[in-house]
Amino acid sequence: LAGVVDALLTMARTTEAIRWRAFDATELATIAAGPRIEVDTTQLVAAATLNGDSDLLAVAVANLVDNAARHGAQRVRVRGTRSGQQQCIEIEDDGPGVSPDRLALIAAALERFEVKGEIDPALGLGLTLAASVARAHKGCLSIQSSPAGRRGFVARLEWPTAPAQGK
Repeated sequence: LAGVVDALLTMARTTEAIRWRAFDATELATIAAGPRIEVDTTQLVAAATLNGDSDLLAVAVANLVDNAARHGAQRVRVRGTRSGQQQCIEIEDDGPGVSPDRLALIAAALERFEVKGEIDPALGLGLTLAASVARAHKGCLSIQSSPAGRRGFVARLEWPTAPAQGK
């Protein structure tokens, strides 16, 4: 119940102006650590410094890692990248993944959320929360199956390196 309350409070906060700041991507390593899952955060170093609301991004990462654990993953990799005007955090798990039909349903629900702000039960609380954080940063959450030859699911938060002008 505490997790649900925290998630709802975080979602409410995404409707306010976010607090942009530069932060070391490795700060997310402690937050990503899950009690029921092995978490590899060594690839966060590649991102060096990220810009955004580190508290909101940390909650999104924690929820995505928790989702992976709840859906059968044993291990997740958390990666961070930054290039040009874009930055991202990617969470890839080794769980059973989702069927192509389910993946398409989730992707369509994410697109509706991004375009219209429409919340769809297909997303569940964790993906809705992560998508809300991405949207608050003028970014997006995307999902896909793990690359060929591997089991799993990939969630990718992507957002600009600086807030939009006038925001």
